[in-house]
Amino acid sequence: MPSGRLDPDPRSIYSRAALPTGRGFGVSSRRRPAILIALLLDVWLGGCFAWCARARVAAGGPWSQPSATLVALFVAIILCPSAAYLYLAYPDWSWLYVVDPGRVPRLAVVPVVAARAGALAGGYYGAARILREARDRRTLPAVLGGVAALAVLTGFLVRGRLLRYGSYGDWHAGRSLPLSEVKLGYVLVAVLVGTAAAAGFVALELWRDARRAAAR
Repeated sequence: MPSGRLDPDPRSIYSRAALPTGRGFGVSSRRRPAILIALLLDVWLGGCFAWCARARVAAGGPWSQPSATLVALFVAIILCPSAAYLYLAYPDWSWLYVVDPGRVPRLAVVPVVAARAGALAGGYYGAARILREARDRRTLPAVLGGVAALAVLTGFLVRGRLLRYGSYGDWHAGRSLPLSEVKLGYVLVAVLVGTAAAAGFVALELWRDARRAAAR
């Protein structure tokens, strides 16, 4: 039990949270790993896909074709492989140094990837339900704006960890490096550009199909 004074052991979670190390924002920021930010963005992207397909979804529901298939293909071909790669190759950064990956089984990648796939699918499904049931057409854009704002706020709060790379031990010893100086920085640029291009293509196809559905 903590006694209310600083623990002299520098490895203590209490002393790390209380001392002004300049490497984070205390205990609250430790509870927001990069995986959480990714989940919020996945929910937002799924909602955006539903918005692009709104005419088709309004007519046929969340599982109307080809909208549901396009979203599923994006999840299977783009989202899951990239999520698995980032977690397996850079687990320390994925947890933002909250958890020591050495103590987490590598099979944890399965629930992590499943959670990300479920977040995007859930965002799409939830947005489709809003489109069909909400009377105000501004409801979904407002919800998507709120999710995006939450993701940005979370990223801002943990920017000190998000923009640096090192092992779990390196971070807590103050030896982490800026992303611009390590391979991860370039990998993230490639992943983000590729994902954005694929998401843009899917969104365009959903929008074109929605226009055809609205014209009937």
